[in-house]
Amino acid sequence: MADERHRPVIVDDLHGVELYATEVSGFTLAHGNVTLTLSSLRASWDDEGIPNKRVVVGRIVLPTTSAQVLALELYDFLKSRGLDPAPRPEGTQVQ
Repeated sequence: MADERHRPVIVDDLHGVELYATEVSGFTLAHGNVTLTLSSLRASWDDEGIPNKRVVVGRIVLPTTSAQVLALELYDFLKSRGLDPAPRPEGTQVQ
């Protein structure tokens, strides 16, 4: 992570957009940017008979270096809260 002494202060915007997504449904890499596509499970009331759909609710685009920092910091955050960032599927425990 960059030296904290040289980073600009964060200004908390109380009117900033807050987004809820149930999953990250995809990633793309283009022109040095990583795009995370966010989606949310929504009830569907159409005639297709599909009870739920995954609806794209937003996208986050980050320069590759920022995406790398995000990945590492999210890993460390989850680990520090007692959540295994890379859980093993059931039955694959290493002896």
